[in-house]
Amino acid sequence: TTAGDDVKAALALKNREYDERFGYVYLVCASGRSAEELLAILVDRLDNDPETERRITEAVSYGRQLGRMMDALAVLAAQLDPGSLTGEQRRLLPDREQA
Repeated sequence: TTAGDDVKAALALKNREYDERFGYVYLVCASGRSAEELLAILVDRLDNDPETERRITEAVSYGRQLGRMMDALAVLAAQLDPGSLTGEQRRLLPDREQA
């Protein structure tokens, strides 16, 4: 769904407030969330003290980095020839047909 102009304007305004308050951009896991939900989270987080917000931002950043690493590992695992691996190594691969 596309956000309405009012929600887009509110997000832009609150993003500026967030940047001014904390000194960095608003970081959130947006996957599967509507613009209205993201705005509500942003408004709530503006009430946080700087230390709480720093911890939240670090956790979100860590989760994003972990997700990227998992995606990269999945690509690598898909390229492996399971026949060249030991039984233990094959056991550690994501579920897929073993050759």
